[in-house]
Amino acid sequence: MDPKGPEDRDAAAAAVIIDIDEPYVQTILESAFAKYAPLVSIQTKDLQDGMHPKRLMHWREYERIDWDAVHRSEVVFSNAYCFRKGLIRKAQMSFNIRHHVAKHPESILARGVPETWILELDDIDYLDEALMECYEVEDDMKVNEGLDPAERKSFILKPSLTGRGAGIHIFDTRARLESLLEKEFESASEDEDEDDDDDDDEDDDEGDNKDQQQNAIRSYEAVSQIREWVVQHYISNPLLLRSHDNRKFHIRVYALAVGDLKVYVYRQMLALFAPEPYTQSATNLDNQGAHITNTCVQEKRHDFDEAKAVELFGNLDMPQQKREFIFDQICQILSETFAAVSSEST
Repeated sequence: MDPKGPEDRDAAAAAVIIDIDEPYVQTILESAFAKYAPLVSIQTKDLQDGMHPKRLMHWREYERIDWDAVHRSEVVFSNAYCFRKGLIRKAQMSFNIRHHVAKHPESILARGVPETWILELDDIDYLDEALMECYEVEDDMKVNEGLDPAERKSFILKPSLTGRGAGIHIFDTRARLESLLEKEFESASEDEDEDDDDDDDEDDDEGDNKDQQQNAIRSYEAVSQIREWVVQHYISNPLLLRSHDNRKFHIRVYALAVGDLKVYVYRQMLALFAPEPYTQSATNLDNQGAHITNTCVQEKRHDFDEAKAVELFGNLDMPQQKREFIFDQICQILSETFAAVSSEST
């Protein structure tokens, strides 16, 4: 006979709220908790009425985490850091890394991160002014005008806030950069027009909710006027493997950051390959199939083959000693990156 009443049992229980938009990830998380933490009560969306667990984990999309509860209580936890711009916003991370390297010139980040510039531009007509903050890039583009494509220094352009390979381009001349940015601005303008059309279709009888939505829309419009990219020296001599047709690849690393601050690196890393050989298209900057390794971009291709695009890093055709050397470098880079970010306010 259990001497505890229902309220005592609820108070003694640990619970996790799993609330992720991606169904695939939601299912994996629920299965993982059920397998490895069977005594933890799994909740979706919110706690059941009357539940008062002594320990509670919010594993949710960032915007839906109850940050007041996380900061107010020592027994409420979250799957994310409240201040995280330094990790997820490319420009902010670049700024923090630059500060860190200036203080610690011996850091592996000095050679492990390509030289990076931040490009802020709210209108293509002001590109001259924006490039004044990236004068080294502009100088190299001028030199490139008189060189053969194979001899030029190339740069990679990445939107600061996007993921999944969106908006990534490679350029080597001012004319190409300007053309790429014009297309980005046109695309952003079309997206805003679609948002406006959607807003016009909404019901007008929503009281206070409508005012809140309008305030959110105005805030979004203000923020959307700030266009921010990072520009980096493009690594034109990447590591290529003959066993994989000399296709470019990047390594996807899964890391777990805990508290203030331990970082764990998962050894089961992935190698994500571009669909086309790099050596045959190195100077063809329009060929994203040779230059861009993100699988999210490749999925749009009719010939996409996940088996060829994704492989365990540990299975690659290279000596074990070299794999260990690369893994050690990754651990060092992650350690220094978190140190750089944690020393700043974001």
